[in-house]
Amino acid sequence: MIKALASRSAAVLAVSFLNPQPLCAQQDLSPAQMEEMCPDVAIDLVLEAKKSIRLADMNSFKQAVDESSYDLVIDVREPSEYDAGHIPGAINIPRGLIEFKIWPTVGFPDVTDQGQKIYLYCNTGGRASLSGKSLQELGFTEVTVVEMKLTDWIDAGFPIEKGS
Repeated sequence: MIKALASRSAAVLAVSFLNPQPLCAQQDLSPAQMEEMCPDVAIDLVLEAKKSIRLADMNSFKQAVDESSYDLVIDVREPSEYDAGHIPGAINIPRGLIEFKIWPTVGFPDVTDQGQKIYLYCNTGGRASLSGKSLQELGFTEVTVVEMKLTDWIDAGFPIEKGS
């Protein structure tokens, strides 16, 4: 039993070094699959974040994009995911770095504008939700997390750009 656990831990560790995303964030998962691959504490963290942030569905976000009624659209996925396809006009600031890399984008150190209307998205909404909560904790006041699967955006025929 201990040998089997050690092998599983080694396999998970190896995957972690090859792909730094958590296993439950590496692909587009259904809620049932996420429950199988993520501990409850990780799922609870996302659900708790969603209670304290502004959420928008895909159609509301598409309308905001069409009307250019935003200051920033941030894709919080990893750079390789962003390069494979992202919403036109989105910039890439990965979830693990957003607390540090957001500042030049909002004018720091000159005139920092934490009231910019910001939309965040990822593959399924989990990383965007955690990023949204972090930005709110940093004092950003107009953060909206898009609660959608990126595959639904693509399936709807909405535009995608490739590369950086």
